[in-house]
Formats: sequence, structure tokens, C-alpha cells
Amino acid sequence: METKNASQNNPKDNSKKEYTYPILDIPPVAQAQARTGFNDAGEKNYTLNYGGRDIIKIAIISDCKTETKIYSDGSMQSLPLIQQFYVTSEKPVHAVVTLHMRKDALCLRPQRAKNGQTILAQAGGPLVYGANGFYGMWEDLMLEWYGAHWHWSGNRTTKHEDGSTSASFEIELDNRSFYILIRPRYYSQHMGYKYFSPWEWRPNSNGISGWCSWEAYHRDITEENVADAARLMSVLVPYGLEYIQLDDGYQQVLIPPEKDGKVYESWLKPNEKFPGGHEEITGSVRSQGLVPAIWTNAIVTNEEAANTGLCMAENGKAFKGYCIEFILNCTDKALEEHVLPYYKGLKEYGYEYFKTDAIRHLCFDGLQECVRRGLLTDEEADKRFRSFMGCVRKGIGEDAYLLSCWGILAQSVGLADAFRVGTDATPEWEHVHMQITEAARCFFAHRILFTIDPDHICVRTEIEWARMLLSFVSLTGGLYMLSDSLECYDEPRMQIIKKTLPSLEVYTGETGSIDYTTPAFCWTENPTLTPEEVSDFISNNGENKFGTFWATHFCKDDRDWTVVMRTALLHLAGETIFLKDIGLDPDGRYAAYDFWEDRFLGVVRDSMELKELPIGHVQICALTPVSDSSPTLIASNRHVSMDAVSVTACKSEKGILSLKLHGVAGESFMYCIYSEDPCTVEGDLPFSVKTEGMLYRVTVTFDSEDAQLVVKQDTSGFN
Repeated sequence: METKNASQNNPKDNSKKEYTYPILDIPPVAQAQARTGFNDAGEKNYTLNYGGRDIIKIAIISDCKTETKIYSDGSMQSLPLIQQFYVTSEKPVHAVVTLHMRKDALCLRPQRAKNGQTILAQAGGPLVYGANGFYGMWEDLMLEWYGAHWHWSGNRTTKHEDGSTSASFEIELDNRSFYILIRPRYYSQHMGYKYFSPWEWRPNSNGISGWCSWEAYHRDITEENVADAARLMSVLVPYGLEYIQLDDGYQQVLIPPEKDGKVYESWLKPNEKFPGGHEEITGSVRSQGLVPAIWTNAIVTNEEAANTGLCMAENGKAFKGYCIEFILNCTDKALEEHVLPYYKGLKEYGYEYFKTDAIRHLCFDGLQECVRRGLLTDEEADKRFRSFMGCVRKGIGEDAYLLSCWGILAQSVGLADAFRVGTDATPEWEHVHMQITEAARCFFAHRILFTIDPDHICVRTEIEWARMLLSFVSLTGGLYMLSDSLECYDEPRMQIIKKTLPSLEVYTGETGSIDYTTPAFCWTENPTLTPEEVSDFISNNGENKFGTFWATHFCKDDRDWTVVMRTALLHLAGETIFLKDIGLDPDGRYAAYDFWEDRFLGVVRDSMELKELPIGHVQICALTPVSDSSPTLIASNRHVSMDAVSVTACKSEKGILSLKLHGVAGESFMYCIYSEDPCTVEGDLPFSVKTEGMLYRVTVTFDSEDAQLVVKQDTSGFN
């Protein structure tokens, strides 16, 4: 759809002069320009060109009279720019709208879920039923449409050879206005994240799974503890766990170690609990097939050093900020001499994941405290904080993973890959509750601005709470970082961990403003309250159900399926859900399967019943479209996604389902096939088949990691 001769015809100009817009390398804050054309049959089409590229084409399958706004009349606001393009027709007519973005694009619902509504997530580029938004990730361009009956032309976006992405939908035009809203610089201006420039840099979108030392050992961590954790966690490497993250407790107490010393010296030479230094730490982790990760901090604790000009001072004396000790002044000189060698040195020791902590306090309780005291302007405080984060990124390089901790710190956008969105988590119910609700609050940004970190996961909590939290993090694609002492990983908890590893590369399926009208990080200091009483306290006596209902839409090879998740942040009654409300066509037929109960729920249409859930419990149901033309994979017990992990390829032809699988050597996994006709099963590894009506439970024993299955509709029975 892109053209190097993107032109605009003025229908009022009989000479039909054309102007060719240049293709811009930076998406502009400028309206899309419309032109009118005709196909060989004389049918009209409208094309909108933005930044020299055609982004919208409306093909009207008729020669009937239409009206539209072509000029600047449709621009409703200059900054942030909102443009409205509309079309009306003198009589009902069919049209096809094609949307085209330069690189990656997402179908997004342009409104956030409200209390109790389904929060949408996605992986693989699905076109979600009823989601009337399309977002260009390179352009930071949001399109929305309203005013006509419409439906997607397919079930997923189309990726082209040049790397661009398109999608089409069909509409029925009439004398009412069908209109498209065009919002350039959507996240950077409309949402207020001014440092977001995705045409220059985008965050790492990989799923992250690992173990963190903080809740296991706090500051008492030792060199031997790290090695022990790496040995235990190595058994989870085949399931997708990658990182061992050393947290607080390895650095020197005084930062810098001497009055005239440098900040980096206290971090690059660990304390006496780590006699082998960073080489021993990273070596013991890598020897177990894992990747070293490390916690860092913006703190200065040495008062003598703070008063040498390194830190902010008032009346010639350095002062402390809440939770930040002395406030690093973040001048170019201080960053170059003290901070840059700190991060470069840790990267050279072999760390590939960096958690940068206390920067919330550097921002709010440090540099902004200086603004309150009249020592800095707002602009200077903002610039210095951004400079600190830029220095961190420069030190670790573009390939390292960076977690900004904690809160949505807009100055970290465009530099950090992930943001921890809530305060410190523990095994207590109010913290488990907080991890889900704050991730839900910030989900509009997930893998666009940053990946959400709900903080480390304490599986030593009540086992059902652990199941809920691990399922949630895996299915929404958040940072999955376990954090317990090693004896807490009993067999029941290890089984839940294995079924939820790894965390997936899942994106938000919705966007829009954040709801700030509910309390953040809210818990009670009364230790005698039950979880039910805590949830009532937080959720306003059960009236607020935000964060309890999720739908992740998956596309992969010949598979399309949706995983519905209910997280019981409070007691949830049994209820009927309508498929349209979770982004599914209500006229389709879907096989429903409950993951944790390992139970087929039947074939549903229009709606389905969900069970009652006690507080802290979770229900995971896959909904897969089925037909009578071919066997269909509807579930697997390998991974809570059912199964975006071990099914590496899926091909469905009439009557034949072919699967390529990648499992864990020595383990057996079950794959559930639905077919309305009898089937035969063939495979290259040992397998067994159990039939239950129209279900075929095929259990594969992975003597090696890779396997193939072929399921054929046949009346001759099993081979």
C-alpha cells in the first residue's frame, strides 16, 4: 500500500495537479492528507497519506454518491493533534477499509476495561472482535473508527515482506457518518509520555523469567547462597527460567567507600560475603545454564563524600532525602566519574539484566525535594533524572535488559525495558492483591512503553494464591521473578511453576487513560483481618472488581485461541459471560477447556458459564474455534496458555492436524484434540491416546526434546 508517489488530488481543481509528499523517517505531528481515486470499474476510493505513506484506504464497492471531509476541516485539535475523517453515502453501500503501518501494528480496543469488564491482552497479532482501534508501533499512531456496522476481514494482522503490517475490515455505509479518528504521537503526546520515540528505540519485548534473591535472603545474601540458588533453579531451565538476579546485600556499606572515593568502587568490589568477587558470582550462575542479573541503586551513604560536591547541598551542607540518603546531584561530571563506570563495570563482569532501584526516591524524594527547597527548577530536576537513566543505559549498552524500579517514571520511558509498577511485594494477601490490581491499572502501556513488572513472586504464600499469581504473570506476559528461600520450593509449588514457565511475549489489547480513582498500594495495618476483610477494605465492600477478568487472544501458525482468566481478588460468584464481551464472535462455535481442572467444558456459542471462585483462586479456560472439517488442538497440560510454548508449529488441512512439539526430555505432556469425526494418531515419539467422546487426549513421552504428531480424521480407528 506504501507508495513513493503519494499524491493529493484537489477535486475542486480541474487541472488535477499532483503533489508528491516525501517519505519521512520521523512520523510528523501533521494531519493525514486525503485523495480521491477510482478503480477500473469506476468505483470510488479514498486514500489517506501520513508522513509520505498511505495508511488508510477506503474502497467503496459502488458508484453511488458519497461525501467526506478532505481538508483541514476535520482536524479537531492542533496539539495533541486529533483529526477526524468521515464518509457518508446517499444509499447503503458496502466498503472495505484497509489499514497499513510501516512496521509492527496492534489491534487495540481504544478504551480501558472498567470495573468488572474484560481486560484484553494479545500475542501473535490477532484481530479481536469488536476492538475498533489499530496502533502503529513505529509511528506511535492511533486510529479509531465509529458510526457503521463493521467486522474484520480476517482473524489476524498481515505481515508483509517489507516488514509492514496491515489489516482490513468491511463496513456498511449509509447516510450516517462513518468516521475515523487519527491521533499522531498517541503515547508521546495524547498520553503524555514525551520521551517516547519508538522510531528511535523500542523496549525489549522478550518474556523474562527468573529468580531474585531479595525475599529469600534480604541483605544477608552470600556468595554460597547465589550458587545454591543457581543449582536448584537449573532444573527449571528446560521450562523457560533464564535469570538469577542478585539483589541488595553484595555492595559495600559506605558508598563511596572513602571521602575522595568513587561511587562505583563500592559496587564493583563486593563486601566480605563475596570473597570471589563478581567473577565468582557470574561464573556460578553461568555454570548452571543461567544468565546473571543484578540489583543496583542510586544511593550515596558516605556523608564525607556527599559534602565534596557529589550530592545536592543547601547552605553548603549535603542533606538526605526519604529512602535515598544523600542525593546524587546527577550533573554530567558526577555521572561520568561515578555512575558510568559503575554500570560499565558490572556489564563487563557478565551481568545482562539490571534492576535499577530507589530511582523513585531519587526522583520524588531527591531531585523534586530540591525543587521544593528552591535549589532546582522543575525542568532541571527532570533533565537530571533523565540524565541519570541515560547514563545507566549507556553503561550497560543497548543489548542489556533494564528494569526501572519503581512506579511509572516517565523519564525512564525510551531507556528502560520494564517498569516495576507497585511497591515491594511479600507473601501477604494485600500484596498479592496489589500486584494484580496495579498491573491491571498500568496495562495500557504493556510492551509498548515498557513491560510490566508486578514485583517478585513469593510462592511460599498460600498455594492457591501462588497459583493465581503465577498464572496471571505468565498469561499477561509480566516479569516472572520468583523470590523465596530454596526450601520453599516443594513439589506442589514446583509443579505450578513448571506449568506457568515461561512468561510470554504478550502485549496489551487495549489502551486509553488510567483510572486513578481507586487507591494505589492500599492495605490495612490491622494484622488480624482475614483476606476477605482485606479485600472488602480495598475493593470498597466488593463493589470494585477491576482486575478480576482477563482475556488473552493468541494467534500462532494455523491456530487461533483465547484464554479467559478470572483472578479472584475477592469472592467471585458464578456467572454467565457473553463471548462478544471477551472479544469473540458470538456466532462462532468454541471448545471450552479448564486448565487447572483439566476438564472439557463442552462446545459453547454466544455465552458460557463460569464457576464460583473463593478468594485467591483462579480459573483458566481456553476457547478455541472448532468446525467439523478438521481435528483441532484445544488444550495442553504443559503450559497455562494451552499451549503457546511447546507447540512450535501447527498446520491444519482438511481432515489433518500436524503438530511439531518441543518438550522437556524425560517428561510427558498431554495434548487434547477435539474432532467430531473418528481420528487416527501418528507420532515419532512414544505416545498414548485416551478417548472421551469427541476428545482425544494424546500423551507424548519426550525421550528427546522434539516430537511430531499427526491426527487424521478417519473411520478405521486408532493405529
